[in-house]
Amino acid sequence: MPGYNKATIGVKAGVQAWRIEKMEVAEVEQKTIGSFYSGDCYIVLKTTDNGGRKTMDLHFWLGKDSSQDERGAVAYKAVELDDLMGGKPVQHREVQGHESALFLSYFPEIKYLDGGVDSAFNHVDPSAYQPRLLHLKGKRHVRVQQVDLSSASLNDGDVFILDCGLTLFQWNGKGANKYEKFKGLEVITHIKDKERGGKAKAVFLDSGKAGEDELFWQTLGPKDLVKSEDEGGRDDDIKAYAPRLYRISDASGHMEMSEVATGKLSRDMLDTNDVFLLDVGTEVMVWIGKGATKDERAKGMVFGQEYLQRENRPSFTPLTRLAESGETAQFKSYFHWTEPTERKAEAKREVKREPVIEALYAAQKKAEEKMVDGGEGKVEVWRIENLKPAPWPVDKYGQFYAGDSFLILYTYQRWGKESYIIYFWQGRDSSTDEKAASALWAVNFDDERGGSATQVRVVQNKEPNHFLTLFKGKMIIHEGGAASAFKNRKDQSSESEDQGDNRLYHIKGTDALNTRAVQVPLAASSLNSGDCFALVTPSTLFVWRGQYSNDVEKATAASISAVLQGARGVVTVDEASESEEFWSGLGGKGDYASVGEEAAVMREPRLFHCSCNSGTSGGGDLQLLTGRSDHRRRHDSRYLQRGVGVAGPRLVQGGEGQLAQDCSGVRDQRSRWPLARYPRLPHCPRRRASLVHRSLPGLGSQEGFGLQRPVQEEAG
Repeated sequence: MPGYNKATIGVKAGVQAWRIEKMEVAEVEQKTIGSFYSGDCYIVLKTTDNGGRKTMDLHFWLGKDSSQDERGAVAYKAVELDDLMGGKPVQHREVQGHESALFLSYFPEIKYLDGGVDSAFNHVDPSAYQPRLLHLKGKRHVRVQQVDLSSASLNDGDVFILDCGLTLFQWNGKGANKYEKFKGLEVITHIKDKERGGKAKAVFLDSGKAGEDELFWQTLGPKDLVKSEDEGGRDDDIKAYAPRLYRISDASGHMEMSEVATGKLSRDMLDTNDVFLLDVGTEVMVWIGKGATKDERAKGMVFGQEYLQRENRPSFTPLTRLAESGETAQFKSYFHWTEPTERKAEAKREVKREPVIEALYAAQKKAEEKMVDGGEGKVEVWRIENLKPAPWPVDKYGQFYAGDSFLILYTYQRWGKESYIIYFWQGRDSSTDEKAASALWAVNFDDERGGSATQVRVVQNKEPNHFLTLFKGKMIIHEGGAASAFKNRKDQSSESEDQGDNRLYHIKGTDALNTRAVQVPLAASSLNSGDCFALVTPSTLFVWRGQYSNDVEKATAASISAVLQGARGVVTVDEASESEEFWSGLGGKGDYASVGEEAAVMREPRLFHCSCNSGTSGGGDLQLLTGRSDHRRRHDSRYLQRGVGVAGPRLVQGGEGQLAQDCSGVRDQRSRWPLARYPRLPHCPRRRASLVHRSLPGLGSQEGFGLQRPVQEEAG
């Protein structure tokens, strides 16, 4: 077969590539594989040896400036290579700037080169870039679709992206919802980074507001053609995309494509004698039956490309070709798929080995405390506002809000050159959209620095030591947050530090650098004898020092009080010497944790498992590797780190792990639910049990749980 040397194709594991030259394939030298000309099309074959069984992935790559003739030729040549390999390869369509992760994994780096070889037909002029307009509409499921390049396509209820090459516009209609805005940010970031190499400029416009919109309206036309929100239609009408299945067959005497089914699909809808096209919204897959004719096999991908154009899908929509019996798990997931019964290999006997807990915990602790420097570099801070980073005032560096997300760029010298760390800090009450936006902008910041930065996600109250070191022991976390493009989880649109209300801050840490202040509920029960607290009132700032607080916390409390002081006077209050003014500012006297010196000692966390599966109550020490698991509730992690843990229906107290209270008899013997697996106790006939807060010696009102003993159910 011209162009292909069957004797060398797929013989060894690795990557082989061919370029389309004058409508024929020419093999690419191994040393140049990974460099692609924007004006050409390529075929890439990846052969993998899985213990003697070879698998193949075949990709045909389309350069952004390649001609339509070359794009058609590369699809045909890919089918020829597939046939040459006996239909073994899985085919993938790749578009420059939008390559799949699988394709990119083949190369240490991928290079785009301008130009290309001369074709038998005419090339597209690389400098004649054609603008496009994308329409984003929907709520939970946002549809992205290319529409006519005209202002008449715009409406005030949706989001639109105008792609002008090196300038990208996101136009937000007055009534656009948060899902459309966020999807717009995601799409425009993808185009900028993946297709334009980070060189494009992103411009955000809001309907009815002034902005850099001269080029936008020059490209689309007059503003008075923009439709109203009502004319744009309801967002609720955009539902999750229902998979569509089409048959491609020449049984009638000519090649045609017909719809088979939409929505629920089953394996028996696929006929081995034909070719089928599956559209799942975000991707299109072409399935080749074993008995399909040669013409059907050759035209399957051509029909796929024509289908994408007819449906106005973005050019980078993935198009994949699969052969019968070589279906991927993703393809099968869209069908009610029944696999033939196979003999399962006998499971290997599991050999249990006791983990070396102490060594693992020590290694983890050492890794957590490792720092690149002492925080002497340059710090810059931005807050996410309206899904974009806004510079944070220098005099507020170190002050955060639980309802916001922040970006922190740290620049330092390493081996004689500048290095970067990008922290994106996410407040406990920050909205999901703001958290996602902080992650996206962290990627943008990294791209602007050539991809050399280290990105670190930081969650409130789990800040690493180096992050805390940047603020020299003056980190403060306030409740609330600034108004966002969308509402925060708790709809906190005000910054609590600017309010006149009283506030209470918990000051905690182990040294002068990692100590921080976190705003807590204004109540006596928030106090703890082992720490220091700052009570801020309109006229006075009280620094309360627990009798078991250490010297570092006392010194840091004085340092942080200078940040919170403003025009207020500062009064230092030792435990047991509080004034009436202090208690009045706190909302009145009350019980709080009075931890003795011995109980305040930090211990390695331990986790206990309580179960009634055996018919009797029992517990076991599971030994916890870390006390900062994200799977526990916010307060539970605090108990475990302090050596006081709550596990299911039992109270586990102290470093010795004694069970403070048993739950024997709580579960009715006819009920088969193990209590330890449920956050709430199941209702049992003639009995009831309830989980209640309980104050115990040495614990605060929020630092213990107990079980109320079962009582007889009242008649009726």
